[in-house]
Amino acid sequence: MSLFLDLLEAVSLSSFGLALYALLRTNLGWRDRRSLDLLLGLSFGLVAIVSIMGGFSPLTGILLDGRTVMLTLAGLFGGPIGAA
Repeated sequence: MSLFLDLLEAVSLSSFGLALYALLRTNLGWRDRRSLDLLLGLSFGLVAIVSIMGGFSPLTGILLDGRTVMLTLAGLFGGPIGAA
């Protein structure tokens, strides 16, 4: 049951990151693309840090977390500035 809850937590963090992306992208009306990409990178980075803190260990010595998902999404949606 704990594995299911840990996976649910990782999915919810990813959903939160994507909802934050949608909020920043549509509602704030950024005119400068670089500052938007930087803010997207920072927000995805913060979600990745929270994801690392909530990682889970299915077997001894193996740690799974959602940081790679968040960093990949930052690069995909934020471009090179967001991924840096």
